[in-house]
Amino acid sequence: MGIREKYDEYVERHIFEPLYASVSVRYKDDESVLDGMIIKLSEPCSEDSEDDRIFYYCRSVKSLEELTSETNSAVDFVILPHSVEFFEKL
Repeated sequence: MGIREKYDEYVERHIFEPLYASVSVRYKDDESVLDGMIIKLSEPCSEDSEDDRIFYYCRSVKSLEELTSETNSAVDFVILPHSVEFFEKL
């Protein structure tokens, strides 16, 4: 199941959009993998008390999907799409 499908399923089950996604990321330079990294589905906020727990911010699910591309030169990692799990609270 792709990221969009997981997102749509979450919204259908919970009747609201998730605020976070837990993902596994693979760094492009050394191929190391980190599990359980938290991505917040919003803009960064400097007053955010949870800021130290957030690995990355995405404006939308589409932005999250773009992070699965090896050719995305904006970041030094890729998200492993099978690992994505959405949730509402940290």
